[in-house]
Amino acid sequence: MKTSFRLPILSCLFLNASLLHAVTTANSVNPPALPAPTPYSIVQRDANSQVWQRQTYDLGPDGSIVTNFVSYNELATGLNHLINGQWVASKEEINISPDGSSAAATNGQHQVYFPGDIAQGVIDLVTPDGKQLQSRPICLSYDDGSNTVLIAVLTNSPGYLVGANQVMYPNAFPEVEAGLLYTYTKA
Repeated sequence: MKTSFRLPILSCLFLNASLLHAVTTANSVNPPALPAPTPYSIVQRDANSQVWQRQTYDLGPDGSIVTNFVSYNELATGLNHLINGQWVASKEEINISPDGSSAAATNGQHQVYFPGDIAQGVIDLVTPDGKQLQSRPICLSYDDGSNTVLIAVLTNSPGYLVGANQVMYPNAFPEVEAGLLYTYTKA
């Protein structure tokens, strides 16, 4: 008796599996062509972040094409800056001025202006909120808390670009053969 009950169940399972295979095979013969995933693009920006997004595609249970949105947030200090009310990507680059006598980094949240000769000018920095800061070294010295020793005094030193985002003032302190290197970054 046990065998007579098992045979109909096994044959029923085999029949259901065969029908499922036939339906699946019929649908997979001509599935709709899936579009290629889109490349990532920026869909939202602010000063220190941007949202990257792309679309991928899958087949739904009914054979329709389902769109998936994949996104991530990029975070970095100074990532973007405002130009005419629009956020644009900041760049770590310094450009020589048209007259060739100075250089400026203006493609970021803060702008920096470099003199042609460090002893004849100052470094001007404009903060994102419009404050202007000026600086220039005057000497190298050593201080141990109670004694100060002058090591070298700043002298004329014309600057030049080193790569895209650095200004070098060589031999600015000739007594010790030291120069100054300024690096402009987004942050």
